[in-house]
Amino acid sequence: MRFPQFILLLFFITNTSYSQQDSTYCRKYRDRVTISVNQFFRNYQITFKSNFPAEDSVQSELKYKSNAQHVTGIQLNYDKFSLAFGFKPKSTGVGVYGKSSTTEFSFNVGDVNWLLENSYRRFTGFYDMNTAKYDTSYRAGKQFVHDERMVNESIKTKFFYFFNHDRFSYKAGYSCSHRQLKSSATWMMVANIYYNGLTTDTSFIPITLRRQYGAYHDLNGLYIFGVSAGGGGSATIVLGKRFFVNLTGLAGIEFQRLDYVHYFGGEDYVAKLNWAGDLRGSIGFNGRHWFAYIYSTADISLINNKELNIGTKYISGAFSMGFRFKIKTPKIYQKFQGTKLYRNI
Repeated sequence: MRFPQFILLLFFITNTSYSQQDSTYCRKYRDRVTISVNQFFRNYQITFKSNFPAEDSVQSELKYKSNAQHVTGIQLNYDKFSLAFGFKPKSTGVGVYGKSSTTEFSFNVGDVNWLLENSYRRFTGFYDMNTAKYDTSYRAGKQFVHDERMVNESIKTKFFYFFNHDRFSYKAGYSCSHRQLKSSATWMMVANIYYNGLTTDTSFIPITLRRQYGAYHDLNGLYIFGVSAGGGGSATIVLGKRFFVNLTGLAGIEFQRLDYVHYFGGEDYVAKLNWAGDLRGSIGFNGRHWFAYIYSTADISLINNKELNIGTKYISGAFSMGFRFKIKTPKIYQKFQGTKLYRNI
């Protein structure tokens, strides 16, 4: 089945299998605006490893990391829509790690039966944690090898469908725009499409190591287009209608199209199938008017060929705290609620 057909099938399911939600299990707040402040900790790392003899590859392995671990964000939720963005305060430790910046934005649409997550993320500036392995002059406290023009940019759309949507709310664990009042679980289907671009000006490989990377010594661009589909499950344990713990796990098959770009000219195209996974967890307090919770997501990807292994690891943890404010539904939004488009969301 082709990806567009798969998406159409999911939308058909959401529009034909909806049932009345059990209010003893879940509570939705259609007449309230939810505002929360998030403090993120990001661990974003990109590794390069040459597949030459072991005595060379150990010393030539690169572990680039972004000096953008701490990000502050704001999230707004109203009815079936969610908008969030994050920004990084002024860089610290520039003398050791170099300059870096990050920009994040997300817009989600959906209710208890399905959810469409849309996100944009951009990291600029990376330093190599393995500097000491190939730079004999390196000493603790000295500046790491860094590349301030190295940029990683991603655009991702992910579709979730929840089978037990009459007794389970995914949003209750990850935005608190809903409340889960009793413990429940659900099986899920997921479809994902994304673009990821990693670029720099000359090469990702420092000059002293380029002889060990063979044909990839001048690699200065890697573009990935991916499409995946799969499934999994999500479960929430609730205590006293307010305290909760959620764990969500997903796995599937992913088609990847890779484009390796070289500074001195030429491009290598590769298409392959790979495994894809998504693991998320949250724990917190979700009351009638305010909430506070901690959540984490992990996204790990391996991109290997005969000469070069590239890996990306993105682990995000966050503390979120917010309130719900009751508002009078605007007349223009009331008209929108009467449309067929709204009823199908």
